[in-house]
Amino acid sequence: MVSKLFLSLCLILGLSAVMAANAQIDSDATIYVNMPHPFIVKDTTLPAGEYTVRVADDYNDLNVLEIRGRDNHTAVLFETESVQTNRAPGMSELVFYKIGDNYFLSRVFLKGDQTGNELAKSRMLKRMEASGSTAEMYSIPGSRRSSKQPKQSAKKGS
Repeated sequence: MVSKLFLSLCLILGLSAVMAANAQIDSDATIYVNMPHPFIVKDTTLPAGEYTVRVADDYNDLNVLEIRGRDNHTAVLFETESVQTNRAPGMSELVFYKIGDNYFLSRVFLKGDQTGNELAKSRMLKRMEASGSTAEMYSIPGSRRSSKQPKQSAKKGS
């Protein structure tokens, strides 16, 4: 009986590892988003504006993403972990923790995919929560384009 329990546990852990390894943004996908307000990625504050989010080219890791401003002068690389949600989003989206006027990038999801990428909480967000502030979840829709798909307008939701 103990060996069956051990075998079952090993099987569950193995399947979980395989599922987690596949839970990332596609390497050829780009999400376009128009941010109506400043926001924080890691410990960097970015201004309102148009941005792209994609897997960073310089790394062979699907968990290293890059957010880049339309002007190409503003860019932040950030590490993520795989995350799974109970529902497949109807559109690509960036999910934020919102405390007051501060928006902290938390998760990135592609349309129709229950798996996505999650950022670790920044030092500033942890400090605000430790001081008693409560974060609300807030999402911004984006449009997705794959290098295998025709070009779409950044203003259209997908």
